[in-house]
Amino acid sequence: MADARALQLAMQSPVVDETAELQTLACLLTWNDLYLDLAPVLRPEMFSVELYAEIWRTACALLDRGENAHVVSVARTWNVARGDAAGAREWLARVAGAIVPKAGAIELARIVRDNWLRREAQQLAATLSADAGFVDASEPFDACLDRVEQGLLALRGHGTTTIAHRMAAQAVREGLAAIDAAREHGGVSGLATGLRALDENLGGLHRGEMTIAAARPGMGKTAFALTVAANVALSGAPVAFLSLEESVEMLTRRLLSRFSGVPLTRLRYARLDAHDRLALDDAAKSVGNMPLMFDATPSRTIPDIRATLRRLRHEMGGKLALAVIDHVGLIPPTRPNASQYERVTEASEGLKVIAKQLDVPVLALNQLSRAVEQRDDKRPQLADLRDSGRLEEDARVVLFLYREAYYRKRAEPQRREGEHDGSFASRIAAWQADYEAIKHEADVIVAKQNNGPTGTVRLRFHEMTTTFSDERGTA
Repeated sequence: MADARALQLAMQSPVVDETAELQTLACLLTWNDLYLDLAPVLRPEMFSVELYAEIWRTACALLDRGENAHVVSVARTWNVARGDAAGAREWLARVAGAIVPKAGAIELARIVRDNWLRREAQQLAATLSADAGFVDASEPFDACLDRVEQGLLALRGHGTTTIAHRMAAQAVREGLAAIDAAREHGGVSGLATGLRALDENLGGLHRGEMTIAAARPGMGKTAFALTVAANVALSGAPVAFLSLEESVEMLTRRLLSRFSGVPLTRLRYARLDAHDRLALDDAAKSVGNMPLMFDATPSRTIPDIRATLRRLRHEMGGKLALAVIDHVGLIPPTRPNASQYERVTEASEGLKVIAKQLDVPVLALNQLSRAVEQRDDKRPQLADLRDSGRLEEDARVVLFLYREAYYRKRAEPQRREGEHDGSFASRIAAWQADYEAIKHEADVIVAKQNNGPTGTVRLRFHEMTTTFSDERGTA
């Protein structure tokens, strides 16, 4: 750990290697075929000297147009743009004299990039030091920490730069391989949810994409997410479940209820017999072996969620198959006094970025407003998300959960004034028969899917254990 004096000196002495910068430019201007390897690593601002950055920009512009980039062509272009032929020749002569073996170009580019990363890190350290010594009652210090963390995460992204482009032939080969793999897995090209009917429609959940599952209270949002999370974890794939609403204890009870068959209400009130206790012991073994990690810390901002998922991924050996967030509306904003629309928009955009940064499917839950209850047809629609920030725009897939039985149960007939027993009993019997016929039905409405069909998927809801499945038997 550096002492205060060493830190002060480091911040006053930016990390610069002009020789490496010159040699990198020399390699590019000598061997233009290096461009495809160097371009994903470097950006103009990574050069410490503005003239070097200008040479890089000019060379890249020429190469992007399919022209050659060498000392003469760069000097000519620079002269036209800046009217400074003498200055161009002087600096380009220095570049030409700095040539090194071609094989060292990539390593030089990494040195240039790493030095820039260090300079940026020094600036972040200086910002944190300055903010720590400045008292501003209108802004919590957590906001400063969030800014620094976001800056560090951005630097981490540049520090792990890889070549993302693919030649057409390679892309075709990879695409065909993905298609063959999907055929072997029943048409599921992404991460299987374990709900066959849903997987047939979605093709699974896909890496780098955010899926929204929204509903009114009582429809089973958390139950649905936990069903998917447990199904994925049962396959051996690591899952992170971040709950801003329910405790880890409650989530664990839900899992134990599912795998033991003991109704959740009996678990909650500890009304268990000997058979239930044995079933719970067996269920505990199954749940304990799953790579499923919970975090129920409340009031987590987007930077908190990002940091938590990175930590959980590290604890899972660097692998993470799925991230579940319950739910979007409870994610606090980083800015004070933000409106509800702004809160949800910030959360939505943040989760979309997290999915891409971590290259993981994100299943985010959202609670719909009471406006749904004002309609005769209470099946959710995309219009119900209009007050929920940019959720619809940011999500690749939007799912709505709907259970007609929830509303039918609340519409149990009441005795009318003066109604005789026979009439009332008849209405109760009709209502009961109607409710029994649909009480296990649950619809997942695929309202949006960028790369697939929309429609409705019928699942089965087990109310006693709050679980979704494809089963057709009794719950």
